[in-house]
Amino acid sequence: MVYRCWVDGLRAVSRSAQLKNENTMKRFLWLSSLCLVFLIFIPSRSFAQCTGERWSVKTGTDPDATLVNLNSTTSTTIASLSGIAAPATLPDNARIQPTEITTWVLNATLVKYARSFDADYHMVFTDSAGHTMIAEIPDPGCGGPVSPFAAGIAHARAQFDAMFTATSTFQNANVPVQITGAEQDRRRSFQAYPGISILRFCFPRRACRRERQPVSAQLQ
Repeated sequence: MVYRCWVDGLRAVSRSAQLKNENTMKRFLWLSSLCLVFLIFIPSRSFAQCTGERWSVKTGTDPDATLVNLNSTTSTTIASLSGIAAPATLPDNARIQPTEITTWVLNATLVKYARSFDADYHMVFTDSAGHTMIAEIPDPGCGGPVSPFAAGIAHARAQFDAMFTATSTFQNANVPVQITGAEQDRRRSFQAYPGISILRFCFPRRACRRERQPVSAQLQ
């Protein structure tokens, strides 16, 4: 629709240049104003592709999202999460208990990051032993207020944006961070890894040490 607006406008300009028609120029200006209003007021999530594998589980819009305990965190490592046996099946709209109803916190090195086509921030983490893991901060506009993760996702994006600028190209970071989030298993087909939907992102790590309240209280 936005593209059509600008195409119509450019056609009007072309006709104006050829015919020097004052009414045509007025039509172009009117169309440009309409397009501008459209771009300003259309919801941002309309431009993001809010869909993907186990999307509701990632964004906390699945029926089991309220089972995730945001009042308590469990320390873990990349090796520990990767060592959890992959489930026989992965439900698209339900959580695998207890792994996916636990709020995990871990220290790792952020190796690379990028903004994906679905507007999520995709990050690659590693530990000192070379284990790797993928974690994501979803687009806050895709989860909506119904998700108990909504405030946490927005908070994590703000924390990340304060230190980095994600683009469509992977960038190197290689910095120690601490992340807190809900695990989302995606080990099917070519995606042979567990992942975390990040609710809190701390760089440097000591920034997290100053936070003493439960995750749920911090994200109010």
